[in-house]
Amino acid sequence: INTTIAEHAHSTLSTEQQLVLTQSLAQINTTHVDGVSVSTVLLRADGFINGLAAVTKDVLDLSSSDVLIMAVIYDSKSKTIGGNNKNRQGGGGGGGTGKKGKNNKN
Repeated sequence: INTTIAEHAHSTLSTEQQLVLTQSLAQINTTHVDGVSVSTVLLRADGFINGLAAVTKDVLDLSSSDVLIMAVIYDSKSKTIGGNNKNRQGGGGGGGTGKKGKNNKN
């Protein structure tokens, strides 16, 4: 996985974003529904992480999924991603995206 990330990750991704990308690919769950691959990822972080939309797009591209639902739970007590605990309140966030295709009406 790390080789794939190194080849794909652009210099525009921060170290923290690359860590999220690595963890997302390691923890992705994929299900096939009527010929469509639907993937989900749930991560925890100890604070807000900028640029998750770019990370989500990279996870979608690297996983070859048709649909990706990615959520990050921001928990001030979590020590899983980052380490920049700045007394932020817990919260939640997430994003989803899908590839445009012949079956989509987008």
